[in-house]
Amino acid sequence: MAARWWAVPAQALFSIQPERLIRLCRLFFSVFALLAVYLDPTQPARNVQETYAVLAAFILYSAVLAVVPSHEALSSRIHYLTHSIDVAVLALLCLLSGELASPFWAFVGFLLIASAMRWGFLGSLASAFMMIALFVVIGWPYYDPSTSDLNTLIMRSAYSLVAAVMLGYFASYRERNRLRLANLADWPIEAAANEGEPWLEGSLRHASDVLSGLRLLVVWHDCDEPKGRLAYWDGESCAFFEVPGDGDERRTFPPHARFYDGPLSDIVDLPEIALQHLRFDRVHIAPDRPACAIAPFETPNYRGQVFVIDPGHPNDDMLSLTEIVAGRIAYELEQFALMQELASAAGWRERGRLARDLHDSVLQDLTAVGLQLKIASQQRPEQMQASILAIGTLLQEQQRRIRSFVESTRPQPETEPQLLEEQLDAFSRPLRAQWGCALRIDVSPGGIRVSGRILTAICQIVSEGTANAVRHGGASVVDIAVRASGGGLGLSITDDGSGMVDVKPEDESRPQSIRARVADLGGRVALRTSSRGLAIQIWLPL
Repeated sequence: MAARWWAVPAQALFSIQPERLIRLCRLFFSVFALLAVYLDPTQPARNVQETYAVLAAFILYSAVLAVVPSHEALSSRIHYLTHSIDVAVLALLCLLSGELASPFWAFVGFLLIASAMRWGFLGSLASAFMMIALFVVIGWPYYDPSTSDLNTLIMRSAYSLVAAVMLGYFASYRERNRLRLANLADWPIEAAANEGEPWLEGSLRHASDVLSGLRLLVVWHDCDEPKGRLAYWDGESCAFFEVPGDGDERRTFPPHARFYDGPLSDIVDLPEIALQHLRFDRVHIAPDRPACAIAPFETPNYRGQVFVIDPGHPNDDMLSLTEIVAGRIAYELEQFALMQELASAAGWRERGRLARDLHDSVLQDLTAVGLQLKIASQQRPEQMQASILAIGTLLQEQQRRIRSFVESTRPQPETEPQLLEEQLDAFSRPLRAQWGCALRIDVSPGGIRVSGRILTAICQIVSEGTANAVRHGGASVVDIAVRASGGGLGLSITDDGSGMVDVKPEDESRPQSIRARVADLGGRVALRTSSRGLAIQIWLPL
């Protein structure tokens, strides 16, 4: 609850534009300076009226700046003018009210902080030297050394330098964090290759750049394998090793990033070749600094740890950056695993498609060759010539189809859509002789053009449907009807055979090859079988 209470004003303050905050603070300071002088006038008394006038003008100037919206960046050159006016007003007020003893020297802190917010370390340091020069000009004992305030001059100068250095540190700290976040946002997105090394090497190089060139070590285990992998970035190149299993691949790591001081072999089981290559494992880097920062990660497929070698003096930022790097490495390892699974699934899908193509064409044609050979064996020698010629024709057609399969595996330029009716007529001629049946084609309306992918699928479906009609139903006539409707094609295959007696109307898996091919194209299949023949209704989207 306390954290939430403090977070509300912090968030409200952070939402204010930095330059607007500077302007509001200038107005606040000038108003209270006038109130202070009114309640307790400054010395010498002869300058009080002039002090009132300067403060009144400064309040008016600050109020105008506070009301007018600021659209300039913090580093804009227009702020040089406002900063110079602030310095001039401070010098004038100090001259009117006691010089080095003036209460208005408190305004120096505001000037230094504003400089650090606008221009970083160099801006605050430049403002500090301006203040020192102002102290010397105003407070140096030119006429009466006995009235010297040299101790005040030295202390105010030292205060300005110390404040400028410390404010510059925080400004540099903020700028470094901004650059690191920008580098993290620019994390490279590269395709994973076969062992993962190229993309992981690029990620480690980028992570090392974010961490100011530090060395990195990543150790991870596949959750399904006992052995693991190790990647070490030495600042110039990446080395990869296999590491043995730890005997309990599912054990959990400490949930948060941490610093570790000691040899890595005490917490990671490294192979001897890796120890020889890493070298730093047995060397204590520095007596006052941790040896590494460690952040664990765990995904559905991998678990491991990221080690940042010699991270410098302990600080929360280094642990946070190490956790971010570990999360990114875990994401890329998981992405690599998913890409491998997708590649494997794509390979199996392609093998299935090729198997269907072979089943719907080559296998069916070889079955027809077997039938022709059986017919030829029952004929007299002088009557075998026609059957042998038919078998030769079928084998030639088979060679053409196999050659077509081989060519289809190679990259092909995109072809123009082809006339469906013309291609189906050409495709049906060898089918009629092959299966010894009448094959009637009806395409409506005429002139339908389809892509090569759709045409190939329709031809394979027609080949499989004709083979099923003759082999399973003993059909002598097969009718192929194609109708264009509703942004797609309706394909109907009917025959006069006895149907497929082993297929029930509610069976949604048969015929498997046709259903799988239509599903790949996003279409639908309906089957009706009876003693009067088989009817297959197919809809394919264009």
